Amino acid sequence: MSERRSDNRYKADPNQSLAKGLAVLEQLELAESEVGVRELARRVGVSTTAAHRLLATLRTHGFIEQNPYNLRYRIGHRAFQVGQSYLAQQTLQQIAFGRMHELSLHGGVAAYLGVLRNNTVVYLLSLMNGPTPVNVQPGSSAFVHSTALGKAMLAGLELDAREHAIAELELPALTPTTIVDRGRLREEVGRVAEDGFAICNTENIPSVYAIGAPIRDYTGQTVAAVSFAVMQPDDQRRYAAEHERLRSMALCAAADISSQLGAVPRHAGLRAPSPAMM
Repeated sequence: MSERRSDNRYKADPNQSLAKGLAVLEQLELAESEVGVRELARRVGVSTTAAHRLLATLRTHGFIEQNPYNLRYRIGHRAFQVGQSYLAQQTLQQIAFGRMHELSLHGGVAAYLGVLRNNTVVYLLSLMNGPTPVNVQPGSSAFVHSTALGKAMLAGLELDAREHAIAELELPALTPTTIVDRGRLREEVGRVAEDGFAICNTENIPSVYAIGAPIRDYTGQTVAAVSFAVMQPDDQRRYAAEHERLRSMALCAAADISSQLGAVPRHAGLRAPSPAMM
């Protein structure tokens, strides 16, 4: 059995309890089979009583599990979910690129992939096709309230988290149509949550129209968003056609990427855009 020697590294950490709990997880991760409390206490370098407290906390939050027959411990489902989330983030760009590139190229539109970090949209991919003057670089950021990506990801948050995020957002007026009232933004994000897609109608950059949709992982949580953008349509007929085209692209791309991340489909019967639409 592989074993990592405990060197009491947690003594140098400001939060010793957290460090000890992480040491327990490390030892369970290294173990080839279930481990008893006394053995874990010895490996981590704490008393049996302290080990019981650490294990109880980790078990309550699902990071470890106890075998009810022999009372020994193993890694729990939450630790697995955290690991899966990390892998999903590491491969998100590779997974998304193919579908986004296909739709962007054949549709002659710009495509963007973004994540929500510290109440800011961070771009992971930017594919430029068609006359859309929004050439952002991966790693650059944008406001949440004025982008289709941002509103789509806000809508994917739990209600409490969504309300907290909206309360913390900066709401500068980037164009005459930017939503700068929190009440209006709250209503808009609620609509996005119901419809499954977000609209940015010249709210971030003048003359640019975009539609975005949330990307979910196997837990059902929103982890990113994808959007497609064109120059603002110049008449009502073209506006309706472009709206439907971008909406279909965004929903289909988001559904495909989410499916590859293990998410259960939420838009049954959604069809991919036809060549005529692209």
